[in-house]
Amino acid sequence: MSAAWTVICIVTADDSLPPDEIAGIASLTLFDLGAVAVGETAVDGGAVQLLAGFDSETEARRAQSAMTKRFPTVAAVARFDSQHRKWVENQKLGLEPSTIGPWTIRAPWHERVGSQEHDIVIDPGAAFGHGAHPSTQLAIELMLGELDSSPTVADLGTGTGVIAIIAARMGCTVRATEFEADAIQIARENIERNGVEHLIALNHGDASQSRVEKSDLVVANVTIGVHREISTTYAAADRIVVAGLLNSQVEEIQQLLPMHTAKTVRTVGEWAGVNFLRTAAI
Repeated sequence: MSAAWTVICIVTADDSLPPDEIAGIASLTLFDLGAVAVGETAVDGGAVQLLAGFDSETEARRAQSAMTKRFPTVAAVARFDSQHRKWVENQKLGLEPSTIGPWTIRAPWHERVGSQEHDIVIDPGAAFGHGAHPSTQLAIELMLGELDSSPTVADLGTGTGVIAIIAARMGCTVRATEFEADAIQIARENIERNGVEHLIALNHGDASQSRVEKSDLVVANVTIGVHREISTTYAAADRIVVAGLLNSQVEEIQQLLPMHTAKTVRTVGEWAGVNFLRTAAI
């Protein structure tokens, strides 16, 4: 069995964002870096503590280094944790099924509720996007309103594959791209678990190099930093759903897509998702 490691991050405010907003972005980044669970608690002085569980020392130390480089106000320490298995399993077991539109998204250890037709089974593994996080819910909700007229979907940053799986279950052909090697394996297993591998082309690579067609519906549930890197790629599409954003970042994402107009802006707490429609000629 691999070693059990925890990365402890203490998040404080920077010049533009309070600690809780930075912690939200940082927690997504930790999942992207391979965390199997992330716990969040408030600590003295208004700071936020994140505990991220990893299955190996190599992953934990890589995440520690990445967090301190990406977030100037985050202090990160990696350590061996004898309680790791206990708290990580409690985090995962505490993950409740989510209902989004007609779909129920559950982990393999949950019993099915509702119809089999709308049952999605997602093992979160070490990837982000089980369906419980508001940004994933926003991405799915906005996508559902566009699928009737979208035979092809480009899912950029597929994570666990849940967005691609729902699109495929609704009859779309999907091209799903994921950069993280661990996440691509989890996505592949979830796609097979839900019986839609014949409808999804899964690509391990950089989303900024993905093939995006004008007729595609693009769904990109990624952090603002990734949006900055890949927006010139997905701007080729007429219709785009973006999530993984804080409310304070909506204006920036609009600036990244000058040829598009926000059709819908939807929020849940501090998180936002936007549905864009091209309104200017190329």
